[in-house]
Amino acid sequence: MSKSIFSDNLLIKYSTIILLCIAGISLSVYSLVPAILGGIVGIICTFIFGFIVSYLISNLKYFKSIPVSLCFSSLTTAISLILINSLIYFIYKITPTTVTLSFVLLAFVVIFLSRQIKIKPLEFCKLKLTFRTSHIIAIIILFCQGLMIYKLFLKTTTEALASPWLLFGNNFFIIYILTLVLLFIFQYQTKKNPLAFVFLIIHYFITFGVVAIIYKLGYGYDPFLHRAAESHILEFGAILPKTPFYLGQYITVVLTNLISHLPLKLIDIWLVPILSAITLPFSAYFGSKYGLKLKDNWARITALLTLLYPLNTMYVTTPHNLANLLLLNLILISPAIYQNRSLIVPSTILGIFAFIAQPLSGFFALWLLAGIVILDVAKKKSTALIYIYTIAGIMAIPFLFLIYWSLNKISIPTLSTISNNINNFPDLFLLAPYYFINQQVSWILDFVYLSRIFIPILIVAVSIFAFYKLKENKFKIYFLLPIIILVNIFFIITWLIHPDLDPKEQLQYAERLRHILIFFIIPFSSFGIIYLLKKIRKKTILIFSFIFISLILTATWYLTYPQRNPKVHFPGLNVTQADFDASKLIHDENTDSNYIVLSTILTSAASIEQFGFTTYFDTNLGQFFYYSIPSGSPLYQAYLKMLYEEQSQETMQEVMDLTKTDKAYFVINSYWHDFANIVEGAKKTADSWQEVDGGNIWVFRYGTLYPERSETE
Repeated sequence: MSKSIFSDNLLIKYSTIILLCIAGISLSVYSLVPAILGGIVGIICTFIFGFIVSYLISNLKYFKSIPVSLCFSSLTTAISLILINSLIYFIYKITPTTVTLSFVLLAFVVIFLSRQIKIKPLEFCKLKLTFRTSHIIAIIILFCQGLMIYKLFLKTTTEALASPWLLFGNNFFIIYILTLVLLFIFQYQTKKNPLAFVFLIIHYFITFGVVAIIYKLGYGYDPFLHRAAESHILEFGAILPKTPFYLGQYITVVLTNLISHLPLKLIDIWLVPILSAITLPFSAYFGSKYGLKLKDNWARITALLTLLYPLNTMYVTTPHNLANLLLLNLILISPAIYQNRSLIVPSTILGIFAFIAQPLSGFFALWLLAGIVILDVAKKKSTALIYIYTIAGIMAIPFLFLIYWSLNKISIPTLSTISNNINNFPDLFLLAPYYFINQQVSWILDFVYLSRIFIPILIVAVSIFAFYKLKENKFKIYFLLPIIILVNIFFIITWLIHPDLDPKEQLQYAERLRHILIFFIIPFSSFGIIYLLKKIRKKTILIFSFIFISLILTATWYLTYPQRNPKVHFPGLNVTQADFDASKLIHDENTDSNYIVLSTILTSAASIEQFGFTTYFDTNLGQFFYYSIPSGSPLYQAYLKMLYEEQSQETMQEVMDLTKTDKAYFVINSYWHDFANIVEGAKKTADSWQEVDGGNIWVFRYGTLYPERSETE
């Protein structure tokens, strides 16, 4: 009887703390205190709220039996808040009141479920940090990681930069290799030590934080679009038309901003890199230890081996990249479901989060879980069920495409389209994404680009070997899903060709699926390598093996980001200060938005961040954004003509007639190929022009606004 009273009193205490935390969160989201103080209060109260609610969830039936249950209950708490707010957003909108109510609702449900269970008082274990012989290695690792982070922050730029690697010499990569070798040795020698995970998290932060640190103003184009949508939701509570797509990211960013008062742009830029650094090492470790039954030290090493495949969607925040991160986490964790079925609950929540972040990758997260449940947990081993599962998976994405096209009255291609585009399928896998330069280069670059071909083959081969050694038929689902995705890719790239999309943009759907093909076998490739490493008896050979793997991992890191070197031209240009200045110049010299701009998508991104989705033009060819963007827009086609054919006044007049405007701008960046000749050609036809940021961008004006040609300095 006394235990029951104690448990009730304990729940009352926890409930009181939860309510106080909600009050503190309310102070922050309603901005009832100064922003800095409110942000601090909001972060602290959210952390305490999350910790206590997660602890209560970890005591529930479905979580109690899960190893490291507090981690999975914390995951459930965070995603539950996002899902509740996503549902509220879809029905109504996001406001300080709805955010507060979401915390109240979650707290009420958890406290209600906790009434009938015995709750133990919280105990904080004392962690002993004993290094023994590895203390020197730990100090060197920490020093090297700190040095790399320091060097990254020294190289921040607002100028155009084709590749972040242009800022670093060989010494930077030597430090990375040395750190990796020491990390392998440290993880191998160390048993349970909190520093082991700290080092892994810092290593992932360095691996995926390069772009977020170096490109001060932002990188790419899509992130700017999504940030503009998030800013609109933050200001108005919703953005129309409402859609379930992308909500996973939008609600996460907006919710974090309301609670913490950190700049929305900062949250958005760092969301995926930081989540990658925190979650992927744990997921790799957990799945390997509790699913594939590796010892603690070898399970931690799999966190390093997970980086063998170039995860080039983990360093920039977009809904697709967030969904990929959630999918990979689910794949890494999921082998443990076979040992502990209680994991299905948090795993399903994770899969739903992936789906509302971006349906393409999110669907396969849910389809993996469906396969595990149907083919293993349900204990139905019939061949017919496997065929049904496979065929349904193969048809799912084409079916979704066809429904979407039908609803939007887009003509559906005939099956004969497949034969016309059949070559697209092998080209997707065989053609290199690079512009190779035919000249002699150092053996290092040859090794790097040989690794690009060798690594996927190695992963597949070692995964098959691991599947054979595990002798577990239940894991066949992980090898079946890549086949399902492969067939989906075939249909997307040969049949489901959108008539209004640029071919490069159409190709993105297939490229996105191609990237996640390898995801499903990553846990088994890591297991296979560990299996081979465990066979090595001599420590000298083991260390040499760690060195060789570290070289391959460094090559992978290099390949993860855009490259420009004597062998390859594969740039990934960033938004610059000149882009911001040029778009502001154009905006400021117009009292209305009745003009169009032909520019790179990066200048368009700078305008969207500063001024939002200002203007759309209704034309007889459809509705078009006032900046040229590559989404089937005739403005973008006109921009390409101005770049690659002739800088003619007729081309500019055509798009002005189409949009019924009398003002147009042609913007050219100095890094563009044949920049000097394009500028000279445009000077002959434009009404006026102006250099921006010392000539980094030129802005040419066309139309009745400028009746006389003149050069503006």
